Amino acid sequence: MLSSYRHLAIGVAEMMYEPIIEKLKTVVKSIAKVKRPKKIDVCKFPVNKVNYIIGWSHGYENLAMKFKGENFNYKLWDKLADLMAKYVNAIRFFAYISENNFYIRNSFLPFQKQGDKYDLRKLDKKYIEEIKKRLDSYHKRKITTIICLASSIKAHRWRTCPFNGRNNINGTTEDVKRFYDDKKTVQVFLKYLTNMVKEFDNDYVIWELVNEPNESNIDSLVKWYKKAIRKLVSLGVPYNRIAIEKFNSSKLLEFTDLGIWIFWHGVNSVETLKRFLRPGTEMRALYDSSKSKFCASADGADYMKKAMGLLPNWWSKQFRRASSRQMGHMIRYDKVKRGNGIEFMSASAFLDGKWPNLRTVIKIASKGLTKQKCKVLDVDYHENRRPELKAINGKGLFKCLN
Repeated sequence: MLSSYRHLAIGVAEMMYEPIIEKLKTVVKSIAKVKRPKKIDVCKFPVNKVNYIIGWSHGYENLAMKFKGENFNYKLWDKLADLMAKYVNAIRFFAYISENNFYIRNSFLPFQKQGDKYDLRKLDKKYIEEIKKRLDSYHKRKITTIICLASSIKAHRWRTCPFNGRNNINGTTEDVKRFYDDKKTVQVFLKYLTNMVKEFDNDYVIWELVNEPNESNIDSLVKWYKKAIRKLVSLGVPYNRIAIEKFNSSKLLEFTDLGIWIFWHGVNSVETLKRFLRPGTEMRALYDSSKSKFCASADGADYMKKAMGLLPNWWSKQFRRASSRQMGHMIRYDKVKRGNGIEFMSASAFLDGKWPNLRTVIKIASKGLTKQKCKVLDVDYHENRRPELKAINGKGLFKCLN
Protein backbone atom coordinates (compact mmCIF):
# COMPACT_ATOMS: atom_id res chain seq x y z
CA MET A 1 0.00 0.00 0.00
CA LEU A 2 2.80 2.39 0.98
CA SER A 3 4.62 1.52 -2.22
CA SER A 4 1.56 2.40 -4.31
CA TYR A 5 1.25 5.83 -2.65
CA ARG A 6 4.97 6.46 -3.29
CA HIS A 7 4.59 5.69 -7.01
CA LEU A 8 1.50 7.86 -7.19
CA ALA A 9 3.31 10.79 -5.53
CA ILE A 10 6.26 10.50 -7.90
CA GLY A 11 3.94 10.38 -10.89
CA VAL A 12 2.08 13.52 -9.75
CA ALA A 13 5.41 15.35 -9.14
CA GLU A 14 6.64 14.48 -12.61
CA MET A 15 3.43 15.78 -14.16
CA MET A 16 3.67 19.01 -12.13
CA TYR A 17 7.33 19.75 -12.91
CA GLU A 18 7.49 18.42 -16.49
CA PRO A 19 6.66 21.83 -18.08
CA ILE A 20 9.26 23.53 -15.92
CA ILE A 21 11.91 20.95 -16.79
CA GLU A 22 11.18 21.31 -20.49
CA LYS A 23 11.43 25.09 -20.19
CA LEU A 24 14.78 24.77 -18.44
CA LYS A 25 16.04 22.48 -21.20
CA THR A 26 15.02 25.06 -23.78
CA VAL A 27 16.80 27.85 -21.87
CA VAL A 28 19.99 25.78 -21.54
CA LYS A 29 19.98 25.04 -25.28
CA SER A 30 19.48 28.71 -26.14
CA ILE A 31 22.34 29.75 -23.81
CA ALA A 32 24.62 27.20 -25.46
CA LYS A 33 23.90 28.74 -28.86
CA VAL A 34 24.78 32.29 -27.73
CA LYS A 35 28.31 33.29 -28.72
CA ARG A 36 30.38 34.66 -25.89
CA PRO A 37 31.67 38.17 -26.53
CA LYS A 38 35.27 38.24 -27.64
CA LYS A 39 37.92 39.51 -25.27
CA ILE A 40 38.64 43.18 -25.69
CA ASP A 41 41.75 44.21 -27.60
CA VAL A 42 42.73 47.50 -25.96
CA CYS A 43 44.63 48.45 -29.09
CA LYS A 44 41.33 48.82 -30.92
CA PHE A 45 41.23 51.98 -28.85
CA PRO A 46 44.49 53.79 -29.59
CA VAL A 47 45.55 56.60 -27.31
CA ASN A 48 45.06 59.27 -29.95
CA LYS A 49 41.43 58.21 -30.35
CA VAL A 50 40.23 57.68 -26.78
CA ASN A 51 42.66 59.99 -24.91
CA TYR A 52 43.26 57.31 -22.32
CA ILE A 53 46.49 55.49 -21.53
CA ILE A 54 46.88 52.04 -20.05
CA GLY A 55 50.62 52.00 -20.40
CA TRP A 56 53.76 50.14 -19.44
CA SER A 57 56.99 52.02 -18.90
CA HIS A 58 60.34 50.55 -20.00
CA GLY A 59 58.94 47.58 -21.90
CA TYR A 60 61.45 44.71 -22.37
CA GLU A 61 63.76 46.81 -20.16
CA ASN A 62 63.85 49.53 -22.82
CA LEU A 63 63.49 50.28 -26.50
CA ALA A 64 67.18 50.63 -27.26
CA MET A 65 68.60 47.65 -25.36
CA LYS A 66 70.98 45.36 -27.24
CA PHE A 67 69.38 41.99 -26.69
CA LYS A 68 71.82 39.13 -26.30
CA GLY A 69 71.49 35.47 -27.08
CA GLU A 70 71.18 33.60 -30.33
CA ASN A 71 67.46 33.00 -29.79
CA PHE A 72 66.54 36.67 -30.07
CA ASN A 73 65.20 37.91 -33.40
CA TYR A 74 62.47 40.22 -34.65
CA LYS A 75 59.98 37.40 -35.03
CA LEU A 76 60.21 37.04 -31.27
CA TRP A 77 59.89 40.82 -30.85
CA ASP A 78 56.69 40.71 -32.93
CA LYS A 79 55.39 37.85 -30.82
CA LEU A 80 55.99 39.85 -27.68
CA ALA A 81 54.27 42.85 -29.27
CA ASP A 82 51.24 40.67 -30.04
CA LEU A 83 51.05 39.75 -26.37
CA MET A 84 51.44 43.35 -25.24
CA ALA A 85 48.65 44.45 -27.58
CA LYS A 86 46.21 42.45 -25.45
CA TYR A 87 47.04 44.40 -22.32
CA VAL A 88 48.17 47.96 -23.03
CA ASN A 89 47.64 50.67 -25.62
CA ALA A 90 50.91 52.50 -24.87
CA ILE A 91 54.50 51.76 -23.90
CA ARG A 92 56.93 54.37 -22.61
CA PHE A 93 60.62 54.28 -23.51
CA PHE A 94 63.71 56.37 -23.12
CA ALA A 95 65.28 57.32 -26.44
CA TYR A 96 68.58 56.45 -24.78
CA ILE A 97 69.71 55.07 -21.42
CA SER A 98 73.02 56.36 -20.11
CA GLU A 99 72.76 56.41 -16.34
CA ASN A 100 75.76 54.11 -15.97
CA ASN A 101 78.33 52.19 -18.01
CA PHE A 102 76.20 49.04 -18.11
CA TYR A 103 73.56 50.81 -20.18
CA ILE A 104 76.17 52.56 -22.32
CA ARG A 105 77.61 49.16 -23.27
CA ASN A 106 74.32 47.31 -23.65
CA SER A 107 72.05 49.71 -25.50
CA PHE A 108 71.98 51.59 -28.77
CA LEU A 109 72.50 55.34 -28.40
CA PRO A 110 71.03 57.74 -30.95
CA PHE A 111 74.22 59.76 -31.44
CA GLN A 112 77.09 59.20 -33.82
CA LYS A 113 80.50 58.69 -32.23
CA GLN A 114 83.53 60.86 -33.00
CA GLY A 115 86.40 58.98 -31.41
CA ASP A 116 85.38 58.42 -27.80
CA LYS A 117 82.83 61.26 -27.80
CA TYR A 118 79.35 61.82 -29.22
CA ASP A 119 78.17 64.16 -31.96
CA LEU A 120 74.73 65.07 -30.65
CA ARG A 121 73.72 66.77 -33.90
CA LYS A 122 73.81 63.52 -35.91
CA LEU A 123 71.84 60.31 -35.43
CA ASP A 124 73.61 56.96 -35.58
CA LYS A 125 72.59 54.85 -38.60
CA LYS A 126 72.51 51.57 -36.68
CA TYR A 127 70.29 53.18 -34.03
CA ILE A 128 67.85 54.37 -36.71
CA GLU A 129 67.74 50.93 -38.31
CA GLU A 130 67.12 49.04 -35.06
CA ILE A 131 64.67 51.46 -33.48
CA LYS A 132 62.53 51.74 -36.61
CA LYS A 133 62.02 47.97 -36.66
CA ARG A 134 60.97 47.96 -33.02
CA LEU A 135 58.66 50.95 -33.30
CA ASP A 136 57.04 49.60 -36.47
CA SER A 137 56.24 46.39 -34.61
CA TYR A 138 54.24 48.37 -32.02
CA HIS A 139 52.66 50.84 -34.39
CA LYS A 140 51.28 48.09 -36.64
CA ARG A 141 49.43 46.88 -33.56
CA LYS A 142 48.16 50.39 -32.72
CA ILE A 143 50.32 50.60 -29.62
CA THR A 144 51.35 54.18 -28.96
CA THR A 145 55.02 54.62 -28.08
CA ILE A 146 55.87 57.37 -25.61
CA ILE A 147 59.46 58.32 -26.38
CA CYS A 148 61.25 60.31 -23.68
CA LEU A 149 63.90 62.39 -25.46
CA ALA A 150 66.16 63.45 -22.57
CA SER A 151 67.17 61.33 -19.59
CA SER A 152 69.99 61.18 -17.04
CA ILE A 153 69.72 64.96 -16.55
CA LYS A 154 70.31 64.45 -12.84
CA ALA A 155 73.41 64.85 -10.71
CA HIS A 156 73.91 61.16 -9.92
CA ARG A 157 73.46 60.15 -13.59
CA TRP A 158 75.16 63.10 -15.27
CA ARG A 159 78.69 61.69 -15.43
CA THR A 160 77.88 59.28 -18.29
CA CYS A 161 75.12 61.35 -19.95
CA PRO A 162 75.84 62.25 -23.62
CA PHE A 163 74.66 65.83 -22.96
CA ASN A 164 77.41 66.33 -20.39
CA GLY A 165 79.94 68.52 -22.23
CA ARG A 166 82.75 66.14 -21.30
CA ASN A 167 81.13 63.40 -23.39
CA ASN A 168 80.41 65.21 -26.68
CA ILE A 169 82.04 67.44 -29.31
CA ASN A 170 79.21 69.97 -29.39
CA GLY A 171 80.21 72.33 -26.58
CA THR A 172 77.29 71.67 -24.24
CA THR A 173 77.49 72.54 -20.56
CA GLU A 174 79.30 70.35 -18.03
CA ASP A 175 77.04 71.64 -15.26
CA VAL A 176 73.82 69.59 -14.97
CA LYS A 177 72.05 72.60 -13.39
CA ARG A 178 72.62 74.61 -16.59
CA PHE A 179 71.06 72.04 -18.97
CA TYR A 180 67.85 74.08 -19.31
CA ASP A 181 69.33 77.56 -19.71
CA ASP A 182 72.75 77.14 -21.33
CA LYS A 183 72.27 78.56 -24.83
CA LYS A 184 74.50 76.07 -26.65
CA THR A 185 73.02 73.08 -24.83
CA VAL A 186 69.48 74.17 -25.67
CA GLN A 187 70.40 74.60 -29.36
CA VAL A 188 71.98 71.17 -29.52
CA PHE A 189 68.99 69.53 -27.80
CA LEU A 190 66.57 71.15 -30.26
CA LYS A 191 68.64 69.85 -33.18
CA TYR A 192 68.57 66.35 -31.69
CA LEU A 193 64.79 66.68 -31.14
CA THR A 194 64.36 67.71 -34.78
CA ASN A 195 66.36 64.73 -36.02
CA MET A 196 64.35 62.30 -33.90
CA VAL A 197 61.00 63.67 -35.05
CA LYS A 198 62.00 63.57 -38.72
CA GLU A 199 63.09 59.94 -38.41
CA PHE A 200 60.45 58.42 -36.13
CA ASP A 201 57.32 60.56 -35.86
CA ASN A 202 53.84 59.31 -36.75
CA ASP A 203 50.35 59.22 -35.22
CA TYR A 204 51.41 56.54 -32.73
CA VAL A 205 54.24 58.52 -31.12
CA ILE A 206 53.97 60.80 -28.10
CA TRP A 207 57.11 62.87 -27.48
CA GLU A 208 57.94 63.26 -23.80
CA LEU A 209 60.58 65.97 -23.43
CA VAL A 210 62.56 64.98 -20.35
CA ASN A 211 62.50 62.39 -17.57
CA GLU A 212 62.36 63.62 -13.96
CA PRO A 213 63.34 67.24 -14.64
CA ASN A 214 65.48 69.13 -12.15
CA GLU A 215 63.23 71.65 -10.39
CA SER A 216 65.97 73.76 -8.81
CA ASN A 217 65.29 76.52 -11.35
CA ILE A 218 61.62 76.43 -12.32
CA ASP A 219 61.83 79.55 -14.52
CA SER A 220 64.53 77.95 -16.68
CA LEU A 221 62.60 74.68 -16.89
CA VAL A 222 59.41 76.46 -17.96
CA LYS A 223 61.22 78.45 -20.68
CA TRP A 224 62.94 75.28 -21.89
CA TYR A 225 59.64 73.39 -22.05
CA LYS A 226 58.04 76.21 -24.05
CA LYS A 227 60.90 76.33 -26.57
CA ALA A 228 60.81 72.56 -27.05
CA ILE A 229 57.02 72.51 -27.43
CA ARG A 230 57.13 75.31 -30.00
CA LYS A 231 59.76 73.37 -31.92
CA LEU A 232 57.70 70.19 -31.91
CA VAL A 233 54.61 72.07 -33.13
CA SER A 234 56.66 73.73 -35.90
CA LEU A 235 57.67 70.23 -37.03
CA GLY A 236 54.02 69.22 -37.35
CA VAL A 237 53.56 67.40 -34.02
CA PRO A 238 50.10 68.23 -32.57
CA TYR A 239 49.77 69.22 -28.93
CA ASN A 240 47.99 65.96 -28.07
CA ARG A 241 51.20 64.07 -28.92
CA ILE A 242 53.47 66.13 -26.66
CA ALA A 243 54.14 65.32 -23.00
CA ILE A 244 55.82 66.97 -20.04
CA GLU A 245 56.12 65.92 -16.41
CA LYS A 246 54.12 67.58 -13.65
CA PHE A 247 56.31 69.89 -11.57
CA ASN A 248 55.65 71.59 -8.25
CA SER A 249 54.86 75.14 -9.21
CA SER A 250 51.84 77.25 -10.10
CA LYS A 251 53.62 77.82 -13.43
CA LEU A 252 52.25 74.41 -14.44
CA LEU A 253 49.04 76.34 -15.18
CA GLU A 254 50.83 77.93 -18.14
CA PHE A 255 50.68 74.53 -19.89
CA THR A 256 47.27 73.18 -18.93
CA ASP A 257 45.34 74.89 -21.74
CA LEU A 258 47.58 73.52 -24.49
CA GLY A 259 46.01 70.08 -24.63
CA ILE A 260 49.31 68.29 -24.00
CA TRP A 261 49.88 65.21 -21.84
CA ILE A 262 51.13 65.84 -18.32
CA PHE A 263 52.67 62.78 -16.71
CA TRP A 264 52.36 62.74 -12.97
CA HIS A 265 55.24 60.57 -11.69
CA GLY A 266 55.39 59.16 -8.21
CA VAL A 267 51.68 58.45 -7.77
CA ASN A 268 52.27 55.07 -6.23
CA SER A 269 48.98 54.24 -4.56
CA VAL A 270 45.26 54.69 -4.85
CA GLU A 271 45.46 56.64 -1.58
CA THR A 272 47.60 59.26 -3.35
CA LEU A 273 45.09 59.50 -6.17
CA LYS A 274 42.24 59.92 -3.72
CA ARG A 275 44.11 62.60 -1.77
CA PHE A 276 44.87 64.66 -4.86
CA LEU A 277 41.62 64.11 -6.75
CA ARG A 278 39.09 64.70 -4.01
CA PRO A 279 36.75 67.69 -4.61
CA GLY A 280 38.21 71.06 -3.72
CA THR A 281 41.86 70.18 -4.26
CA GLU A 282 44.15 71.93 -6.72
CA MET A 283 44.74 68.75 -8.72
CA ARG A 284 41.02 68.02 -8.95
CA ALA A 285 40.49 71.53 -10.29
CA LEU A 286 43.22 70.92 -12.90
CA TYR A 287 41.63 67.61 -13.93
CA ASP A 288 38.22 69.24 -14.30
CA SER A 289 39.21 72.47 -16.06
CA SER A 290 42.35 71.60 -18.00
CA LYS A 291 42.44 70.83 -21.72
CA SER A 292 45.58 68.84 -21.02
CA LYS A 293 45.48 65.21 -20.02
CA PHE A 294 46.95 64.01 -16.72
CA CYS A 295 48.34 60.49 -16.64
CA ALA A 296 49.56 59.12 -13.31
CA SER A 297 52.82 57.21 -13.52
CA ALA A 298 53.10 54.63 -10.77
CA ASP A 299 56.07 52.80 -9.33
CA GLY A 300 54.41 49.95 -7.45
CA ALA A 301 57.71 48.79 -6.00
CA ASP A 302 58.28 52.09 -4.26
CA TYR A 303 54.86 51.98 -2.64
CA MET A 304 55.12 48.35 -1.60
CA LYS A 305 58.49 48.68 0.08
CA LYS A 306 57.44 51.76 2.06
CA ALA A 307 53.87 50.87 2.92
CA MET A 308 54.12 47.12 3.32
CA GLY A 309 57.76 46.44 4.15
CA LEU A 310 58.12 43.83 1.41
CA LEU A 311 61.80 44.50 0.75
CA PRO A 312 64.26 42.90 0.28
CA ASN A 313 62.06 40.27 -1.38
CA TRP A 314 61.09 42.49 -4.32
CA TRP A 315 60.28 39.70 -6.74
CA SER A 316 58.47 37.37 -4.38
CA LYS A 317 54.97 36.21 -5.28
CA GLN A 318 53.68 38.13 -2.27
CA PHE A 319 55.24 41.35 -3.54
CA ARG A 320 54.01 40.91 -7.10
CA ARG A 321 50.50 40.07 -5.98
CA ALA A 322 50.29 43.08 -3.65
CA SER A 323 51.79 45.45 -6.22
CA SER A 324 49.48 44.18 -8.93
CA ARG A 325 46.36 44.56 -6.81
CA GLN A 326 47.34 48.08 -5.80
CA MET A 327 47.86 49.21 -9.38
CA GLY A 328 44.64 47.61 -10.54
CA HIS A 329 42.75 49.62 -7.94
CA MET A 330 44.52 52.74 -9.22
CA ILE A 331 43.29 52.21 -12.77
CA ARG A 332 39.76 51.54 -11.56
CA TYR A 333 39.72 54.66 -9.37
CA ASP A 334 41.23 56.78 -12.14
CA LYS A 335 38.49 55.67 -14.54
CA VAL A 336 35.75 56.42 -12.02
CA LYS A 337 37.19 59.91 -11.49
CA ARG A 338 37.54 60.42 -15.26
CA GLY A 339 41.28 60.71 -15.34
CA ASN A 340 43.35 60.03 -18.43
CA GLY A 341 45.10 56.85 -17.48
CA ILE A 342 47.79 55.06 -15.52
CA GLU A 343 51.31 54.20 -16.65
CA PHE A 344 53.27 51.55 -14.77
CA MET A 345 56.98 51.63 -14.15
CA SER A 346 59.28 48.70 -14.82
CA ALA A 347 60.06 48.42 -11.12
CA SER A 348 56.52 47.19 -10.63
CA ALA A 349 57.79 43.64 -11.11
CA PHE A 350 57.60 43.46 -14.89
CA LEU A 351 61.29 42.74 -15.39
CA ASP A 352 61.24 39.11 -14.31
CA GLY A 353 60.06 38.10 -17.77
CA LYS A 354 56.61 36.89 -16.74
CA TRP A 355 54.60 40.12 -16.60
CA PRO A 356 52.90 38.75 -13.45
CA ASN A 357 51.37 42.09 -12.55
CA LEU A 358 50.25 43.40 -15.89
CA ARG A 359 47.72 40.67 -16.51
CA THR A 360 46.16 41.05 -13.05
CA VAL A 361 46.13 44.83 -13.19
CA ILE A 362 44.07 44.87 -16.35
CA LYS A 363 41.84 42.04 -15.14
CA ILE A 364 41.04 43.99 -11.98
CA ALA A 365 40.59 47.31 -13.70
CA SER A 366 39.13 46.71 -17.13
CA LYS A 367 35.39 47.07 -17.40
CA GLY A 368 35.13 47.50 -21.14
CA LEU A 369 33.42 50.43 -22.81
CA THR A 370 29.93 51.81 -22.37
CA LYS A 371 27.40 51.64 -25.19
CA GLN A 372 27.69 55.39 -25.63
CA LYS A 373 31.49 55.29 -25.87
CA CYS A 374 31.32 52.43 -28.40
CA LYS A 375 28.83 54.40 -30.45
CA VAL A 376 31.13 57.44 -30.50
CA LEU A 377 34.10 55.26 -31.49
CA ASP A 378 32.05 53.28 -34.02
CA VAL A 379 32.93 49.90 -32.51
CA ASP A 380 30.82 46.86 -31.62
CA TYR A 381 29.61 47.13 -28.03
CA HIS A 382 28.66 43.44 -27.72
CA GLU A 383 32.07 42.35 -28.91
CA ASN A 384 33.81 44.51 -26.33
CA ARG A 385 31.62 44.48 -23.24
CA ARG A 386 33.02 43.83 -19.78
CA PRO A 387 36.13 41.91 -20.78
CA GLU A 388 38.14 39.68 -18.49
CA LEU A 389 41.52 39.57 -20.16
CA LYS A 390 43.26 36.22 -20.25
CA ALA A 391 46.42 35.74 -18.28
CA ILE A 392 49.64 35.03 -20.09
CA ASN A 393 52.60 32.97 -19.04
CA GLY A 394 56.14 34.02 -19.81
CA LYS A 395 56.98 30.61 -21.35
CA GLY A 396 60.65 31.42 -21.17
CA LEU A 397 60.51 34.04 -23.91
CA PHE A 398 62.91 36.24 -21.98
CA LYS A 399 65.60 33.64 -21.45
CA CYS A 400 67.42 34.96 -24.49
CA LEU A 401 67.97 38.27 -22.68
CA ASN A 402 70.36 36.82 -20.10
